Amino acid sequence: MEGSENPSNQLLKNKYDLHKSKGVEAAALGHQRRTGERVPQDPLSKIENFLSLWHERLTPGEDNPKARRNLDRIKGVLYNRYIIKPNEIPEGYFENQRRLAREQGHGDIEIDPRMRAQLSEVIIADQTSSLDKWIDYLASPDAPYPDALKYWTIRSILNMGEYDKERHMYPQRSKGTTKPFPDLNREALAYVIDAVDKKYQEQKHPDGEFAKLLQTENFGKLYAWAIEKVTPASEEELSAANGKWIKYDQDSDPMPLVESLQGHGTGWCTAGESTARAHLQGGDFYV
Repeated sequence: MEGSENPSNQLLKNKYDLHKSKGVEAAALGHQRRTGERVPQDPLSKIENFLSLWHERLTPGEDNPKARRNLDRIKGVLYNRYIIKPNEIPEGYFENQRRLAREQGHGDIEIDPRMRAQLSEVIIADQTSSLDKWIDYLASPDAPYPDALKYWTIRSILNMGEYDKERHMYPQRSKGTTKPFPDLNREALAYVIDAVDKKYQEQKHPDGEFAKLLQTENFGKLYAWAIEKVTPASEEELSAANGKWIKYDQDSDPMPLVESLQGHGTGWCTAGESTARAHLQGGDFYV
């Protein structure tokens, strides 16, 4: 077992001291129990062993029910730790819903326990769905990236807040936030992962501003740069959208609305499927 076979494993050693974590130590003990062989104690070999196990669980394949259950267990652990619970939703969120109702001419509404539960379900469903998009994509054959960089990506987005369009950055995700996880932009993600992988492969680095960001190995900063610089709206798209409102009919399928917003850093909660469905149940929606 050679940790050096995957140069990007070094990122996890540098950034997280991952080789010292309980998960890596447990993976090494598990390997010894299964095979009778000890994992070499150098940091990169320990990380490689951990990632091998992580790879099996993250990429289950369609015809492996046991592996699919393992992936579901990974999701369950992340849900429990990172998805907001009903009792954690701040009262300010419900106050904001009352304010919005007044501004829309509905008067002073009372948010009774039933409505509170419904609003909480929407928040939780949108957070879960937005996190699933990242996990399912990285677990799919469409994401042929090094396991170390998949791990780095997931660990990073779990701590990223809502995109700040004015500052062009992702702030630290705050405890008690009701926002979904960041939009998945596959093109921007590919650009970031490719650049970091090339860095550890000691291939040619990009120049300019991105090169400076690359040295930080801060996923949020790199991803924000890639979204702004690599995937801007084309002139044709801007021209087509100029002054044009698109109507999404009441009670229609919410996914076209969701897909029209995701990947554009709108910051709109409507980019979550459950929230989009709730809006469309209330009436037509224009973008």
